[in-house]
Amino acid sequence: MLLLNLPYFGCVAHWALLASGECYAFDIKGRHQRRTFRTRTIIGMANGEQALTVPTESNYSKPYHDILINDDTDWRHQHLYALMSAYSNTPFYEYYIDDIKKVIEGNWTSIWEMNMELHRVIAKLLDIPFEPILSEEEMKEKMNDGILRDLRIGIEPKYQFRLQEGMHIEEYYQVFSERCGFRPWLSISDLLFNMGPESRLVLQAMTK
Repeated sequence: MLLLNLPYFGCVAHWALLASGECYAFDIKGRHQRRTFRTRTIIGMANGEQALTVPTESNYSKPYHDILINDDTDWRHQHLYALMSAYSNTPFYEYYIDDIKKVIEGNWTSIWEMNMELHRVIAKLLDIPFEPILSEEEMKEKMNDGILRDLRIGIEPKYQFRLQEGMHIEEYYQVFSERCGFRPWLSISDLLFNMGPESRLVLQAMTK
């Protein structure tokens, strides 16, 4: 069984784990940390990579589950504009952006709640099951006959490579590849907008 944190969007490696068919749980009680992928995702722009960060309250003593979104800035518009700038010329942007936009523009207070809904929507677009374990009781029950792989540290940018261990780099079409070369491990939005229905096959090939 996999033990993961719940990121904002999540990188391609994170979603390859979710698509692998292995049972997984999300850490609810872990303390919030600054500058992690819980509030950040990396997209591919024409001139490089760009981080999209959701601003949150500054009380980092609380569990991640209780951290609130800070709406003092117009971050929703900024993120949607960045996604449009990066992916409006991809084959599948127009097919998926409305579903993602609806989540980002939702009236969320908790970053956990927004990320959960974003995962549900993306899993539906990828056509993969989304059945995370969210209780300690169910986790203990599933652990009776299995081995736990604790990959929560992969939520930190400097340790994201831990999510990728044992995976193949599966190259796929990227709209800026001729200019920038292939860039692996970007946000799942990069794969989704570039590859559409074939995204699930790319993810599954990464863990074979």
